[in-house]
Amino acid sequence: MVLSFDLANGPDGDVFVVCVNGEVCGAAESVTLAKPCPEEPAWRYGIPLAALQEGYNVIELQTKKTLTVNWVELAIIPSLV
Repeated sequence: MVLSFDLANGPDGDVFVVCVNGEVCGAAESVTLAKPCPEEPAWRYGIPLAALQEGYNVIELQTKKTLTVNWVELAIIPSLV
């Protein structure tokens, strides 16, 4: 999963937890995306395969301040599974 945050209201170095369907995702890695993509920096989070379900999947950010998310990208890449 890739997330990008508004620069004016982004994580600002704060520690926060990203979960999918209640399962904690891996640590953030900086990523450069191909167009179309957000202008702001993007961050990749690994999702435990068992956390994904058919239909809707809930993405949660647990943080101490309000964040503005301006990009969410969820891709299942078979070569990484």
